[in-house]
Amino acid sequence: MYRHITKYLIALWILALLLAVPASAAGTTEFIIQTDRETYQPGDVITCTVSIGAVEQLYGLKLKVNIPRGMSLVEGSGMVSENLQSTLQAAKVEFVESTGVFIVGACNYSGTDSLLLFRFQCKVDEGTIGTREIFLEIDPENVFDLQYDNLAFTVSGGTVEIEKQCLHDWSDATADGEDGHWYDCRLCDMSRIDAHSDEDSDGCCDACGYGTPMEEKSHGWLILVVIVVAVAALAAAAGGFILWRRKQKKKKTKEVAV
Repeated sequence: MYRHITKYLIALWILALLLAVPASAAGTTEFIIQTDRETYQPGDVITCTVSIGAVEQLYGLKLKVNIPRGMSLVEGSGMVSENLQSTLQAAKVEFVESTGVFIVGACNYSGTDSLLLFRFQCKVDEGTIGTREIFLEIDPENVFDLQYDNLAFTVSGGTVEIEKQCLHDWSDATADGEDGHWYDCRLCDMSRIDAHSDEDSDGCCDACGYGTPMEEKSHGWLILVVIVVAVAALAAAAGGFILWRRKQKKKKTKEVAV
């Protein structure tokens, strides 16, 4: 008898656990923000992507991008993933930059892999330093399946570190062929490339010295002129010598005739 009572109690306990599971557990998924790197400086542009992880069945979605203080959304950078509407079988897919809201209306999607939803860019304001997190605001009632049961989900924000901007101590210019010259910063790992410039018109780059100095070019022309003059002088001398020899021959011929 006690054995039967124990079985009934266990069955009631299991039923109570099942009834205690909220409707939001009808499915689980994850929303992820990824940034193109982790460390930035004031003035840098951060490229962000928003993805949804594996999901049993998604029927509708609405979320909002929250950009922290010290950053601003780059106008015109918001872009929905290519062919997303057909992939989600959605009546509507839209990202509104002015509000940061992303909407998927009346879709029917399930997937086992991560799916890119949209991307956007934000710029780090001047004077901003420290840790910042770009995250998503999602109302649980705005993520639901075909039966309008709310889906359980997690959100992974994009955490970035804003470092103080380097003032750059540039090294001397190093020639890089005809294309220009480059500098290395002595304080960080940044480099920059500039085009050659010759404001004093001496035939060489003012920054790195690449080129041929005008003196060398002048010497080249001078040598060429000297060679031409020398050749002309030799030709004239040779012509004079031939003429002299002819005159000598004629003179000897006259003497013999006499």
